[in-house]
Amino acid sequence: ALYLAGWIADTFPFKADLNGDCVYSTLDFIAFEAAFAAGQPAADMNGDGALTLDDVLEFQELFAMGR
Repeated sequence: ALYLAGWIADTFPFKADLNGDCVYSTLDFIAFEAAFAAGQPAADMNGDGALTLDDVLEFQELFAMGR
């Protein structure tokens, strides 16, 4: 069961749960905004290596989908 849970977490990452508490809340928005403002790689939602408006929109979409 642990192997399968690890595989699922690696295959389908919950990128919008930035604070890692397994709950989608305003705390994730705060964590994203802080990471984005600090230029941290955690805020690069689309993986292109640059922090842009596209990352903000991607975060909002992932958050809405619970991903």
